[in-house]
Amino acid sequence: MFRIKRSLKVPIEIEGKRRHLLLDWQAAFVFEICCNKPIFNPATFEGMTLRDTFILLWACLRHEDEQLASEWALDLMGRISEEKVDEIGRKLRQAWEAAMTSQLNNFR
Repeated sequence: MFRIKRSLKVPIEIEGKRRHLLLDWQAAFVFEICCNKPIFNPATFEGMTLRDTFILLWACLRHEDEQLASEWALDLMGRISEEKVDEIGRKLRQAWEAAMTSQLNNFR
């Protein structure tokens, strides 16, 4: 069974609140259902749209707040700067890389 290690959580500050991104199986499933793309395929991550990015952000934050609505992430797009969008993209990439590394280690 795939277990999520605490070290896989990537810290990020959004709207003055410290949060932690976690790309676990649940987040991966939510992303794949919403975007109809395989999250653990590197080509998917490289070709993500802005919509994909914010859906993944929402999916990776749900472990902290299961009541967090997808509309929150979509609404966030209109409230943050381009620089913050870039930071979110970098942090999601870190979460993705941590998840990929964890998956590979589970199969060794």
